[in-house]
Amino acid sequence: MLDVIIVAEANIINVPQEHKSIPAAFKVAEVGDTILVGPGIYRGELSLKNGVILQGIGEKPTLKLAVKAINVKGAVIMDFAMKGGTNNDHFGDFINGISAKTSKVTVKYNTITNSFSVGILVTSNSSALIEGNRVTDSPEVGIIISNSDKKILLLDNTLQRNRSAGIQCSEASPIIRQNLITQNGFGILIDDAQPNLGTVAAPGLNRLYDNKEGDVVNLGKSVVLAQQNYWGRPNGPCQNCIFGKVEYKPFRLSFSRHS
Repeated sequence: MLDVIIVAEANIINVPQEHKSIPAAFKVAEVGDTILVGPGIYRGELSLKNGVILQGIGEKPTLKLAVKAINVKGAVIMDFAMKGGTNNDHFGDFINGISAKTSKVTVKYNTITNSFSVGILVTSNSSALIEGNRVTDSPEVGIIISNSDKKILLLDNTLQRNRSAGIQCSEASPIIRQNLITQNGFGILIDDAQPNLGTVAAPGLNRLYDNKEGDVVNLGKSVVLAQQNYWGRPNGPCQNCIFGKVEYKPFRLSFSRHS
């Protein structure tokens, strides 16, 4: 069956000029509309909506809340700073910066930091483009990808100083390219998953190094491809930086996205 979405004339909705809060703007937004959010600190429940772009403008506005997408298609969130706060800033089980379940979402150019347990969570057969985000200092994991056979692309993100892991992957096959993954607990922790970190024909171009528990740790039985990446040194990953079945050769002698 072909899903057909009829798009009316797109509107630009401004916060706080036209609506004081982002949820109020979402109430009137339709497929194809863009909500532009000016500088400031925003709190309150926030759920993405089919085909609606949520974009920060000017100096990045700050969201002290979690963002969730459930059964949503074509949602986009971009150009925000997200900072964890007290328990009152979170949604019960949704203690993440951005959560996507059974959805198709784009998450671009956001900065997610401090006390969110998980910076970005993609699960339950969601597909996603996660590009250009900076996810740092989470008390648990920067990005979790789980339980999805849909296309998920992680491109040009920075994952740094996340206590448990930069990326955790289970029962999914994300494509991971051009990311900086350093100073986390685990760099990438893999369990019963087949992420693609790069091949000879399609170089990974990730930078993976200085992760305390290992740069790539594969707890599963299948080989994970992690070729054409830079491991922080010209002679490849350190002795205990790779665990399990990981094919990391050939590797990059130095960092360059174009060489």
